[in-house]
Amino acid sequence: MGRKVFDTVQGFLLEAGVPGFIVDPTAGIATALVMLVPALIAALVQGVLGLGTFFAVNVLELIGKVRTENAKDFNQVIAAAMSEMLGVEISADDLPSGQGPQAVLARVTVIGSKLHDLLIKEFAPTGVVTPESGQAGARAFTGFGINFAVATAFIAILSESVTFGVLKEFRELGEGLAQSLGLGRLQRLALQPLIRNTIQQPYDLYLRKQYRPDRLTEQQYIRAMHAGAFDEGYVRDQMAQKGYPDAEIDRLMIELATRLTETELARLVRWGDITSDEAAKELNVQGVPLVTAQRRLRAIDLERADSLISQYVNVLEKQVFKGQLDLDGFNKVLDELPWSQAEKDMEKLYVSATLETPIHLLTLAQVKTGIIQGILDFSYFDQWAEDQGYGQTEALVLEYEILLALDAAATKEQAAAAQAARKTTRTSVVPPTPTPGTAQ
Repeated sequence: MGRKVFDTVQGFLLEAGVPGFIVDPTAGIATALVMLVPALIAALVQGVLGLGTFFAVNVLELIGKVRTENAKDFNQVIAAAMSEMLGVEISADDLPSGQGPQAVLARVTVIGSKLHDLLIKEFAPTGVVTPESGQAGARAFTGFGINFAVATAFIAILSESVTFGVLKEFRELGEGLAQSLGLGRLQRLALQPLIRNTIQQPYDLYLRKQYRPDRLTEQQYIRAMHAGAFDEGYVRDQMAQKGYPDAEIDRLMIELATRLTETELARLVRWGDITSDEAAKELNVQGVPLVTAQRRLRAIDLERADSLISQYVNVLEKQVFKGQLDLDGFNKVLDELPWSQAEKDMEKLYVSATLETPIHLLTLAQVKTGIIQGILDFSYFDQWAEDQGYGQTEALVLEYEILLALDAAATKEQAAAAQAARKTTRTSVVPPTPTPGTAQ
């Protein structure tokens, strides 16, 4: 690199017409100066870094030694700093003064507890949270923040002044470490429930009570207007405060007003209280197209009529099944009903199929009695079991039950016949007449 600098300076001087005996010495001096500047800068940076590292390490070691080995004095520093920055009196005697890492943990726990106790005392001194205590806590917390900021700035100015600027930026070491660990954010998360419950929520209640900013909903305003609680002008003014244009306020009063339903309107039409056109116009005001409103009212009437027709058809079905009405008469009446042809065809098919299939069938006990009495035979039983859905095994079991019943019935008949024969024999034998004077 030095050779390149020398050649560059030499060429520049020769082109400028400088004599040769001056060119070489001048180029050499210029090269030396150029190479000397980076060397000086490197040495200076190395020295500063070495001094800064030495200073930082020794200061941190000193702080750590004081914190772990000289806890009593360090507690006094902590108590003084907290008293000054927080604006309260904190005694160093309240802080643990043990040695070692465990003592440091115990000390920081007590320090954090004191901070929380201080905030609770400031924000909720009576232990009861009210809107008024929230308002007082908000004021106290604002002052707390201002006092802390001023105290921090004063300490920074004082340390810089006493050390003639040597400690001007040293405080940034701790600030950078706290920022990288997210201690500020974690502190906010830890204190957030306390601030929310002792200040934010009660102070919000206090301000709501003080200024009454809440309003009713649009529907509540309109219902209250119709109930006579508010006049229309007041309700319109409240709607305007909510940001509604006048034209939309008119529509909103229609939309949110309590209105009759289409079923209620159809009932009024049926009883003659209003006309069908009036009911359709009412639905139209509610946002239903006029043609659709008329068809809805008509559909409600048809729904009632359709229900009555269904009941009428059920009565006709029963008459057909009982033999009171023949199938032709039923079909003739059905053709006159306002049903679709598909519905009529399905109804006719249902009635015809039902007539072809017996409605009532004998029970097993009735079949058994019929076979025993000789009214039915086992061919009828086989068909009956098949119609009832019995399988071959199940039908065979039932058949055995009938056979056992037949045997039992036959035995009873034989016994009854023998008993009747004995009675007949006894009544036919005449006892002999005794002779007078004969000893009995």
